[in-house]
Amino acid sequence: MTDHSNSHMIGLGTLLIILTVFVVMTLTLGLLLRLLKDADGL
Repeated sequence: MTDHSNSHMIGLGTLLIILTVFVVMTLTLGLLLRLLKDADGL
């Protein structure tokens, strides 16, 4: 019983980590694109 819930929690944690990394990467890419556009404007 405990082993099953443990593996489930690990899967949940991995999913959360992947989601966090995805969000951070998207935000970073957005900021970089914005900076590049501003640089082109100058």
